[in-house]
Amino acid sequence: MLGEEEENKKMIWAIIKAQGRSYAELLKTVKTNVDLDKIGVKINKLRKTQHGDLLLEVPGKENATKLTNAVKIANSEAEAVIKSSKVVIHITNIDADITGKDLVGNLKNQKEGLQDEDIKILSLRPMLSGSQAATLLVGKEMGDNLDKIGKLKIGWTSCVVKKTRACSEML
Repeated sequence: MLGEEEENKKMIWAIIKAQGRSYAELLKTVKTNVDLDKIGVKINKLRKTQHGDLLLEVPGKENATKLTNAVKIANSEAEAVIKSSKVVIHITNIDADITGKDLVGNLKNQKEGLQDEDIKILSLRPMLSGSQAATLLVGKEMGDNLDKIGKLKIGWTSCVVKKTRACSEML
């Protein structure tokens, strides 16, 4: 399981929805109404999303929750959501009898504390060779670790794991 210190190092995105306002107006409103020192949150990065929303990168889910709550208290009409970074992983050479549930279970065994909702199976499809291929959406840390290892034993087979660039529609 991730320790509290490790959990706080993980970067999480807090997204404040524009709701018809310009990015500059939204940023000014948030800066005026939210005292970061008071809530004890440090912002690592901020930027504009494709939809004109304000994306704030903060260390740890606890800080992201504090920030989104402060935004909602300061402006009851504001919509704020929390997202963590995700990556797309391709796994090939999976035994034909492995199901999606088996695949998730195997990945959960690889990393302690991982929950079903941390892994999203985008597709599990047969290959011409008789084996299967899977495309998954996982947390960035797990994706980087799996990509670094390059192989993963699933069932009786050693499967090839590769990380690819995630499309925004998948997130």
